[in-house]
Amino acid sequence: MSGPNNATVSTPGPGSHHWSMLWPQNFEEFQLDIVGFLAILGEGSVAANAQVAALTRLFYLPRLIPAPQALLWPTRPSTLPTAPASATAVYSGNVKDYVHHVANVLLRGDSLPKFTVRCVKIEKSEIGRDITWIDTFFRGERKEKAGTKWEFMRKLTSLVKAKFVGPRNQPAGSKRAKKAHEQTNEEEKEETIEKRMPSVKAKATGPLAWVTLLGCVLSVTLFIVSITVGDGMSLLATILLSLLSTVVGIGNKWTLALPQAAKGVSHNDGDVVIRYPKGSYLVVKCSELVSRELFFAPEEIEYNIKSSAAYRLITLIGTLLLMLGVIALANARLPLQVAWAGAYILINIAQWAAAAVPPSNHWDMSCYTLTEIGISTGPENKVFTAALWKAILLTKSIDWVAMGKAAPVTPVWSEWLEEAKKRAITAGSHFGDLADPAYPKRGHGQVFKGTVVDVPNDWNPKDAWNEINERYKNKHRPMGKPEMPRKAPPATPLEMPPGLV
Repeated sequence: MSGPNNATVSTPGPGSHHWSMLWPQNFEEFQLDIVGFLAILGEGSVAANAQVAALTRLFYLPRLIPAPQALLWPTRPSTLPTAPASATAVYSGNVKDYVHHVANVLLRGDSLPKFTVRCVKIEKSEIGRDITWIDTFFRGERKEKAGTKWEFMRKLTSLVKAKFVGPRNQPAGSKRAKKAHEQTNEEEKEETIEKRMPSVKAKATGPLAWVTLLGCVLSVTLFIVSITVGDGMSLLATILLSLLSTVVGIGNKWTLALPQAAKGVSHNDGDVVIRYPKGSYLVVKCSELVSRELFFAPEEIEYNIKSSAAYRLITLIGTLLLMLGVIALANARLPLQVAWAGAYILINIAQWAAAAVPPSNHWDMSCYTLTEIGISTGPENKVFTAALWKAILLTKSIDWVAMGKAAPVTPVWSEWLEEAKKRAITAGSHFGDLADPAYPKRGHGQVFKGTVVDVPNDWNPKDAWNEINERYKNKHRPMGKPEMPRKAPPATPLEMPPGLV
């Protein structure tokens, strides 16, 4: 039985003669006052891609978003999340004990199996590509057309400066002064275009874009249904909770500022070796410019709202909108609460699906071209020594080993590294088959052509290390006292496993 406030009154248990199971007798007896809690569920899936979602201007769109409190941070993050690994520059000596987020998304090295070694060549593509209507609509990018009044004004300003304000120690109006001003003007124009068109962006039509559009469609639908049914509280909840997403977007919208090449920076090789916790290696062949951009220079987050006080005011407004929206939703009529419940369930499913896909599906990194360089014996290895040997073979250097702390500093390892370097320098390469390359990802079993580094067959890194280690043991053993077999002490949890090498 139920009262006027929909509170169910219990009846005697199954042992009683008057016991009966109570069910709602009509639609009005359903209770959905809890539907407001659906608006704050799903925080994990929202926070997983919150930063990349804020790169596009769709983030301003009024819409339903699950768990908006996940985006109302007390303080905004100043950097992107990093991946645990050791990145060492082969030639410059730069070392980082982590991999930047953009590089990790691009390379996906943290998914390499244990003791796997791969090599990839990264080349920077042209930034000044054609901007389509999709870029303009989803990301707000605008291409400046030649012959506009702004270009005319720049040229006019350059001519005036060259005519009346010559560079230092040069007469105004001279050809040399005019050429210097035009060159400066062109450099400023290129810098402006690069800042307006960052090399790495969020995908214009990625999964998060469709989740955003779905939230907007649901918001518009609830707005229309609330007016049609005549439910003022549902209409108020729709307005408040939809505007909340716009307020969150204003406070968290940002742009990614990857470092640009400075004048005089060398364009020589900037190869990098990345060592992951599982003992796998990823050797990156790239220029010094790409090396700095992806691995060693900081990834700068530039928020549109730079003032901390202004951001805190925005979060306060967002918090008030959330609380008032939930209160209004709790006072909506039952049919509208059912619609709200369905809408939040649907948007939570979509948000969860977007968080489940690999991060590379959300980023546009078409400015980089990846080409894998194969290894004749394959990328898989059974022991740590073999993996380290292949990394040395690909770099033909051992300087990075000490800088990146990739091997113990002992006489045995030092001699082994010198021998490995000699063998690596004499090794060659050929153009052949690449079996299952990871960059870019191919179908299993497919074979593609590319550069393959030859692994010498006359030298085994594990046997060589064992031989050097045995020689050093015999060298330091006292004369006339052969080594007696003895029982090994029990290993402790903190000891290094004996099968490391």
